[in-house]
Amino acid sequence: MKKVLLVLLLTTLTSCQDNETLSQDQAAQNLQDMFTEIENMVNTISCDNSEDWTFIGYGSKACGGFVGYIAYPVFIDTQLFIELIEAHIQAQEDFNQKWQIFSDCETPNQPTEVLCDDGVPKFVY
Repeated sequence: MKKVLLVLLLTTLTSCQDNETLSQDQAAQNLQDMFTEIENMVNTISCDNSEDWTFIGYGSKACGGFVGYIAYPVFIDTQLFIELIEAHIQAQEDFNQKWQIFSDCETPNQPTEVLCDDGVPKFVY
């Protein structure tokens, strides 16, 4: 059921993004809402064993590359999680193009691993 709700939310958010009547602020809010749903999939899970966690790049800078990285446990529905990440990346690419967004073109450092610190995943670089 949770998967169905997330897919429904994703479909709603991405279809709204294509709506020509949205302002730039509304489209930006849709992007933020998409990412909040992604974060919600992992933020409530305690990081107890670093071996159960990995990371993936998210977002799309206007001149290419990821906005950042997010840690996630390998025991969640990773297929759904990655599909949501990929949809968010595409939505942000579309947003950047539609609104002619510029960025600093700096790429974030890619983590080498995830460690657990008091239940919270932390990146090692």
